[in-house]
This record gives sequence, structure tokens and C-alpha cells, in this order.
Amino acid sequence: MKPFSPFRLSALLLSLLLLTVSLSACGMELLEQTTVGDFTFSLYGKDRVERIEVKRGEERIGSYEQKGLSREMLRSMGDDSYGLIFTDLNFDRKPDMMLTVANTKSGKQSAVYLWDETAGEYVYHKLLSSLHGVGMIASLGVITAQEYEYTVDPAVGDTPEFYTERNSYLLYRWIDGKLTEVYRKDLTYYEESDIYCYAVYARAESGEMDTVRESWINAEKMDPAEYPLDADGYEGYVAN
Repeated sequence: MKPFSPFRLSALLLSLLLLTVSLSACGMELLEQTTVGDFTFSLYGKDRVERIEVKRGEERIGSYEQKGLSREMLRSMGDDSYGLIFTDLNFDRKPDMMLTVANTKSGKQSAVYLWDETAGEYVYHKLLSSLHGVGMIASLGVITAQEYEYTVDPAVGDTPEFYTERNSYLLYRWIDGKLTEVYRKDLTYYEESDIYCYAVYARAESGEMDTVRESWINAEKMDPAEYPLDADGYEGYVAN
């Protein structure tokens, strides 16, 4: 019997690897099937969503390779689903897809796919997918998001390190087909001076974000109810 040559052995190993990958891909199960309007969404994976297949009536729209969080992680977040929700983020009365892919101090982060009627398919939206805690206020026609930032100024000489902590609430609107930030509230704590800064920004007619309120509050006098991170005030400030 002739021994395997290095080339034949490499080819055999490559074939086995490809077979293993193929069998692994085929091992995905149908996890759930949901119908929203005239769209049907089929979720495939193992312990998490790995692929979403979409049909509209009998027409196949497409297959979207997108990994979500594991069921175990989702349950720890109080979510007993597969992390896929449907909402109308571009206000076209068609369901958009949001699949939870991360959970951070800023809130949940989702891979967002918007329905594009002209293209006849779902399109990944980079900005929406980069935001955290995405929601919407339909009555205002806005999309909401959250941000959290914690930074530390290192110790220098006899000066100890100090931290700065910022929580933000943001509103976005579709303007000329582009998702645009139009309103923002920041509540920032500066440990070094033990003081808070509450700032509100609104989009002006120029398109710039103008400061419309800024308050500095000693920590001992801070009442969170007086400095809410919400949409209150939006309609009175933002230019159309």
C-alpha cells in the first residue's frame, strides 16, 4: 500500500474540514416562525438565532446571516424570546427587524434591518445598529436611544484619580431620508468637584445642535426628578 503524499493528506484534511463545516451549518434548527402582516420570518440556529429567512406571501425576500445573543443570556436580561422584535422605525407601516446582539451599560444593542419598499428587501442600517436602548415615540415621530460613558482621570502626583459619569437620552428623526439627531439630554457627574451638569441640546434651523439649557447642581442638592432624561421639552425647542 502506497503511503499518503503530503498533498493528498492535505486535500483529505481540507475535505474533512469542509464536511464538518457543512454538517455544522446544516445542524441549524428552525427555532421559531412568526408572521407580521404579510411577512413571514423564520428563525434558524441552535442556542441562538443565526439566520433569518423572510418571505412576503409566497415570495422569498431573502436570507440574513445574523447572530443574536444566546437564550441563556437573553433570559438573564428578562427576555424569554429569541431577541427578535418587530417595529416600524422608519414609519412606512412595514415591520422592521431588531435582533438583540449585545447588552451594555448603555442598554441593549440590536442589529437593525429596515424594510426598503423600492429595493424589495431588508437593508442593514449602520447608525441604528450602533445605538443602544433603541425605541420610538410614534406620536412625536422620533426614535429614542441611550448612552452611558464612564471615564477616569488618572492620578497625577499628589492628586488622586477622579471619575466622570455621563448618562444621555437622545432623539432622532428622519430628515430628507437621513436619520438625524434632533434632541439630547445629558446628566454628567464630576467626582472631582462633586457636582452635576444637566444640559439640553436641540437641533436648530442651521442643522447644528444648540445648547438650550445648562444647569450645575451640587451633589447634595441633586434631585433626579427635577432633571429628567426624557423627551419632555422636545416639541418646544426643535426646528422642523
